[in-house]
Amino acid sequence: MEVLNGPTQTRPRAQKTKKGLRQADRLMRRCADISNGRSIINRPARAAYSPTLIAGTPSPGIEPSQTASGGTSDSGITPSPTQKHETEILIQLMGDVLLHDTTTLRGGLQPDGTYDFNSYLDIISQSINGDLTIANIESPVDANGDGSGYSGYPRFNVPRAIVAALKNAGVKLALTANNHALDKGYTGLSNTIASIKAEGLDYYGTFTSQEEQDAYKIIDVKGIKIGLLAYTDSVNGLMSLIPEESQDYCINLIGLNSNNDLNRMKEDIKNIRGQGAEFVIVSLHWGREYKDEPTERQRTIAQALIDNGADVIMGNHSHCVQPITKKEIEFEGKTKTVIVAYSMGNFLADQMSLEKPENMTQHSFILNINVKRAQDGSVELADATYTPTFTHRDSIGSGVYSYKVLPAGKYANAQSRPEIFASDEKWALCKQAWERTQRIVGDQIKAQEE
Repeated sequence: MEVLNGPTQTRPRAQKTKKGLRQADRLMRRCADISNGRSIINRPARAAYSPTLIAGTPSPGIEPSQTASGGTSDSGITPSPTQKHETEILIQLMGDVLLHDTTTLRGGLQPDGTYDFNSYLDIISQSINGDLTIANIESPVDANGDGSGYSGYPRFNVPRAIVAALKNAGVKLALTANNHALDKGYTGLSNTIASIKAEGLDYYGTFTSQEEQDAYKIIDVKGIKIGLLAYTDSVNGLMSLIPEESQDYCINLIGLNSNNDLNRMKEDIKNIRGQGAEFVIVSLHWGREYKDEPTERQRTIAQALIDNGADVIMGNHSHCVQPITKKEIEFEGKTKTVIVAYSMGNFLADQMSLEKPENMTQHSFILNINVKRAQDGSVELADATYTPTFTHRDSIGSGVYSYKVLPAGKYANAQSRPEIFASDEKWALCKQAWERTQRIVGDQIKAQEE
């Protein structure tokens, strides 16, 4: 998996060069949103860039033995026709990873004082086999940079061991654009990025320079260029923790009711396609918590982004599952299939103390997206399924719990109670997750047991 990332060309950004206009724009945005209890920064359109191809790698659609014109190569040898083959990749998208309470931290604490969360994900890892797998880490990671000061709600800071566990389970990229990204200020933001990098995981959504934000995320997966965009509609009013000179670029912050921000997202989709992305995924951390239906404004935004070139929208923030919409649309003279997953729930979290109805915060799903390059060179969504999941919690004494993320269907539909459940009541919670997730998500795509 090759990441093509980093601006090689720039275009003028009028708002950036005219300081007075930028300051006035920032002031207007803050005043407009103060009644909503959050500060929203509207950054200008991104700088354009051209992905740098690795030496010896042909441009998309050109066979390695051919020149762009189909003539002779530099060696003077006329290549024979090369048959094109279909290529198919699996992209897996997951919900929030949120070590919400200190109980989830204590479950990973080892006798030597270190942390290990691999056991939380050892079972579900068997269901994670994507060529590209993406999860949302909804908290700063090692915010102090020295393994100290870990905390749960409301201002998170978790050990980098959770990043290692995600990587070991098969996750390849961590999203960081969410409402808790600024919980520990700019230091926490930069140390989170450093921690994710140190554990060998890719990331996207927060940035430590304008150049980083200007670089569109384009990932080469077996020759198919996947474009990734990520936004959050809130930072919990904590933008003031960020130095003023970094506020414009540190995170992709949008206002759900801002047409300016909607236009910016549409422009980003257009631009990332112009830079070579053949399939575009848009991550949106948005909407209302603990609601199993999106708002009408969310539906409007989703439709606008799909109409303007997004192929998949992956939503999070509600901490519970919401519907998946699959439809065919006309785009640039062709019919294509698109997917909107309004919220994928908590992939890993412990919010049971909130006593939400039907244990909804334990329910989630993995969205499995099959993307193919056809023989004619086009890239399209070939198929999509989802795997309902359930976070199982079991007491191991003294206020400490063990956690297991399970493929809900496999365990719910077992002929007899699986050994992992200490009682029929515990098993019933998993069955509830399997049944409820299917009811909420809908029947436009198929549920998989594992």
